[in-house]
Amino acid sequence: MSCKKTDSSGAVEKNAVRSLTFGERLSRPRTITGRLLLLLLFGPLPLEAQETSRGGFHLTAPLSLSYGRERKLRAGSRLIDDSVSVLAPPAISLTGKSLRNDFSLEYKPDFELFLRNRDLNAWNHDASLRYSYKLTRRATLELGDYFLETQDASRKLENSFFLLPRGRFQENSAYFGLGYRFSPHTTLDFRLDNTVTKVRLPEMPHADLLDQMSSSGSVSLSRDVSRRQRLTARYSFSKFRALAKQEDPLVAPSSRPHHSGSLVYTYTFDPNFFLELSGGAIHGRTTSYSASARLERRMRGFRVAAGYQRQLSVFGGIRLGGGLDAAPGFATGLLPSSLSEAVTLTFRGNIGNRVGIEGAGMGARTRSGDSSPELKSLAGHLRLDYKLTERLIAFSTVGIYRQNVSVLLNTPLERTRYFGGVEILLSKPRKREDSPPNASSEETGGNP
Repeated sequence: MSCKKTDSSGAVEKNAVRSLTFGERLSRPRTITGRLLLLLLFGPLPLEAQETSRGGFHLTAPLSLSYGRERKLRAGSRLIDDSVSVLAPPAISLTGKSLRNDFSLEYKPDFELFLRNRDLNAWNHDASLRYSYKLTRRATLELGDYFLETQDASRKLENSFFLLPRGRFQENSAYFGLGYRFSPHTTLDFRLDNTVTKVRLPEMPHADLLDQMSSSGSVSLSRDVSRRQRLTARYSFSKFRALAKQEDPLVAPSSRPHHSGSLVYTYTFDPNFFLELSGGAIHGRTTSYSASARLERRMRGFRVAAGYQRQLSVFGGIRLGGGLDAAPGFATGLLPSSLSEAVTLTFRGNIGNRVGIEGAGMGARTRSGDSSPELKSLAGHLRLDYKLTERLIAFSTVGIYRQNVSVLLNTPLERTRYFGGVEILLSKPRKREDSPPNASSEETGGNP
């Protein structure tokens, strides 16, 4: 869904500049309430760089204010054409790091305010928790949880195989992992995932037919064959359970477990250019193959990634392009018995010293293997930034969402959105080398 941030382990780089840290001059409060009070009082005050090992509260994303137009936004039986204001406060994160522990907790809300259709006003939530612990020099334990509640799943889940009309989408994904390094070149990983997805659509009393819980266990073994080549063998076991009181056999997941196995080959031409290929099989009601390919290239502050993937359909969370479109946790909201194919393209970089550009596009089709119609989806966005000052960024973005037929509504989706706004950096966050010069966080902004 989307999306921001720290890396997959929740770590923050050593030289990161903090917007808010309780250091030597402030006594560390003993209660969460006390910390929140200090956060509200001193949060807007940027402080100088400090050692990240102390942990503390941070503002890890800018304050974003935008205004734009939604055209043909599907909400139940209505097609909405309205002006919308979006307010995205800074993301609040709490981090802590020591020699063995690495902890991060982040919450990012955003508010949508419609000019005429005020019943569509929304307060969306995005929260994540990550923790890792080094049991020994070779073994690492990791766990986490990701929660998303939004009225606009198509916007939040930018890499979904299929699009949903506007309505309440709620998802909670938890995972537990254990990794062991036999040597610097060989690693073994175990992982357990559990995801609960709930959908409520306006004027659709049976939208809960999409409610489900998916669980998975996987094991993978990785080996560096040479300095440039890496092989990974992976096996996973998945099971799904419908949460709706009345199940629709065309939508509800099968109780039969799904087994999948794959082999991944990665070739690194140089540190800024790599190719990844994978292939395998999926066995459930039937047996089918899975495949993926991705190619990524970095060039002087510009990054481009292209990919193809064939697998079980998901609401979101495809990690193509080496993390450009990362989503935490399990491949969320699995829709079993539905195989999907997707082609993706992502890019971002700099145009001069002040202008940044970011874009992403995806075309997908999903087949359920029964009498249901084939879903064909197309989605993408383009964003341009201009750095007015070191802490003030102006941006404009356009997004398109197309699908031949909507789930449960049997109507096409032809949504377009145009937005412009400003971002105010209340802190000086870390930036990745491939980020535009005006990028406000490790993950550049996306759609407002």
